[in-house]
Amino acid sequence: MQKKSKDAYLIQKGGTFKIGTDKVEKTLELREGGGFLMTGYANKITGSQYLSGRQPSDEFAITFNGKFYAGSDPGWQLVEVTAHTLSQDELEAVITLKNDVLKVARHYVAYPGVGVIQEWTEYENISGADAKIDRPRIFIERLM
Repeated sequence: MQKKSKDAYLIQKGGTFKIGTDKVEKTLELREGGGFLMTGYANKITGSQYLSGRQPSDEFAITFNGKFYAGSDPGWQLVEVTAHTLSQDELEAVITLKNDVLKVARHYVAYPGVGVIQEWTEYENISGADAKIDRPRIFIERLM
């Protein structure tokens, strides 16, 4: 999948996703076994890479009925990837994953002409039973 709006883009090749603009690029990877991680974050103007490479960052984490779930955990399955252009030419990409009990939608909005990627996460209980969902982690980024 490839979607573009001005210089904002989403490129998906297999389990690798690149979201960015001419100024910044975030690389995400859904690994074999189901871990979903940020594996790269680059300033394209300076050429700087802000990830050390040794410890990729979880894209999300939450506690569900007392059990901790994170993007790096195995077992996440890709449900869908969507991308559309918003009213001011921003590009919104949504990567939706699921496991046995949770559906997780990660939203990324790349703003053309600037080095900004806005992000947020939606969590949905798909276990079929009542559950306590708490302690969502907004950002878990291990940057240099």
